[in-house]
Amino acid sequence: MKNKKSKKELPKLTPLDAINESQNKNIIPNPVTIGNLRKENTSPIGIILFFIILFLVAFFLPKITEYLNKEENSNIKINLPSSSSSKEDSYLISNDGDIFYYEINPTESFTVDNLIIDNINTSYSEDSYYLNFNITNNEKNNFSSKSNYFIELYSDSKSFIERIMLGKINISSNQTINEKVNISQKAFDNAKLVIISSKNTTDYPKVNLNYNEGIRANLICQKGNNELTYTFVDDKLVEIIENYNLDNTSTNFSKELEIYQKKYQNYNKNENIEIEFSNNDNSFTYKAIFDLSKVKYKELNDNRFYKKNTSASIVKFELESSLYTCN
Repeated sequence: MKNKKSKKELPKLTPLDAINESQNKNIIPNPVTIGNLRKENTSPIGIILFFIILFLVAFFLPKITEYLNKEENSNIKINLPSSSSSKEDSYLISNDGDIFYYEINPTESFTVDNLIIDNINTSYSEDSYYLNFNITNNEKNNFSSKSNYFIELYSDSKSFIERIMLGKINISSNQTINEKVNISQKAFDNAKLVIISSKNTTDYPKVNLNYNEGIRANLICQKGNNELTYTFVDDKLVEIIENYNLDNTSTNFSKELEIYQKKYQNYNKNENIEIEFSNNDNSFTYKAIFDLSKVKYKELNDNRFYKKNTSASIVKFELESSLYTCN
């Protein structure tokens, strides 16, 4: 009797075992499809819209920025100098190019170097025109400036009219002083804006004088009936001559006569000063010569007179800031 051979059962393989077995036999398995990606067609309309939006943003962005800047700065009292600014006042512009203008108005108030300037107005009295204002020091310390302060007057269109030297400011803590400075009739009629700032003498514009044979040069400054002659050697002040003539038709005749009589009496005591004075019922004349090599500065007692060796740029700038015309 023959024995039947039993069938040998093969082990069941998992998918992973099948892959491993096929790799061992260098058999590449058939690829399995997991899913299909559907391709979408790109519309040319979307691309066109994108470039249109990009163009509009690029075109209108500068205009929007400009508008926002105007709105932001509409209430700020900083005005960039216009192209119509005169050469005469161009050096008054600060390094950042900004000029601060304030209205000549009793209600206006602003601050300069921690000093409060307010109650700004103009007035007319005894044939003279004035700019009036208050200066207040609310700080704990006294204020004493080393540089001179100047007032610049402008029309409402910011056209420069004239400059007035206020001089050095000395004011105690918690004190208010009233200032009254002479201005011209032109400024009285047309000035609407004001700037007040300090200036160092190094900021003054340079002056080129015509020297006689390269030795001496004169700077002649005039205001009304008053004439001042400043003589320089190598741009160093050496002599001052004052001439003043006035007739009795002037409304200020009596007042001016008294002033110059006192000057004559004072200077006539100094043997180093040459002085002449004559007076009659119709007019008076006055002449004084100050040789600065002989006369001490403290003996002059006049803010229009300067120490020996002062440069012409200082004399001219400050005299013209006192309503004198200098040539």
